[in-house]
Amino acid sequence: MSLSSSNPELDSASDRSLIECYLGQGDDQAGEALIQRHAKSVYRFVFSILGNMEDSEDVCQQAFTRAFSALPAYRDEDRFRSWLFRIAKNEALGLLRKKGARPQIERELSEQDLGAPSTAEEVQSRGSVAAIASAVQELPPAEREVVFLRMREGLSFREIAELTDAPLGTVLSRMSKARERLRKSLMPILGAESIPSNPSNSSNCHE
Repeated sequence: MSLSSSNPELDSASDRSLIECYLGQGDDQAGEALIQRHAKSVYRFVFSILGNMEDSEDVCQQAFTRAFSALPAYRDEDRFRSWLFRIAKNEALGLLRKKGARPQIERELSEQDLGAPSTAEEVQSRGSVAAIASAVQELPPAEREVVFLRMREGLSFREIAELTDAPLGTVLSRMSKARERLRKSLMPILGAESIPSNPSNSSNCHE
């Protein structure tokens, strides 16, 4: 499907409404709106696993094709994003198995990613970003995946649990351990005040 121009009514519709329009009314614009809404985050997630732009683009196309083919049998409309991420993850891991490669979750930021700093403050700020990215890269893979999905993609812990096939308590534990590792790793560099004690917002920790 090609992406259409932005439609305010479709942009504000829920995933459930778009799915119902696409399936029940054959509304291709509703399907395109679903793709537009999730394409960037699916690509980022796939790229975090593959680390290759061309492969990531191919896998994203395959994931959306598979997802839309399976939509008639899909029933849990409120969990569409995590369901879509699961399909994309399976496609990405399938490609890695064919290549005999291992997944990489969240590559380190390079100078090219950060761009050329123009001020002393920007140098310090971007140095902090690089330090955080490097610290995240050093986390155990399971913890790194939770951090990426929560902090970069904004998935709820329940969505992450579904996506990773792990109990909710295990996901929360991984996030807690990752946060503590990051605090210990980054405190000498950024200082205690620069590292939030609970970046995931404990008041909504199960959401």
